[in-house]
Amino acid sequence: MKKWLSDEEDNLIYDLVPRICVDVIVRSKKGILLAKRAIEPFKGQWHMIGGRLGKGEDPKDAARRLIKKEIGIDVVDFAFVDYCNHPNDGMGTNEEPRHSVSLVFQTILTGFRRNESEPRSK
Repeated sequence: MKKWLSDEEDNLIYDLVPRICVDVIVRSKKGILLAKRAIEPFKGQWHMIGGRLGKGEDPKDAARRLIKKEIGIDVVDFAFVDYCNHPNDGMGTNEEPRHSVSLVFQTILTGFRRNESEPRSK
């Protein structure tokens, strides 16, 4: 089953309907953890960890996937906080506004476990 849209499909569909996203507030003893975007739009800017929800994907599984992808940490527990409605998120093509709705979760890092399948640093 195909889970992700091509860029062309993405542009066609999300210029017409809202995009569903997941954002995660990652708290630690030192504050809120942000990540620096590695891709456009907004490349190089600080942001909450998040991204699109895949077809058939549970929002909490998406949150786990995105945290693992962006900061390499396996997180188990989440709490739903709220949603954010962005009727003009600035991510459309040719300056066209797009509408996204983000489900916001929170997790607290009290320590974390390394994925044992990854090689250890020497």
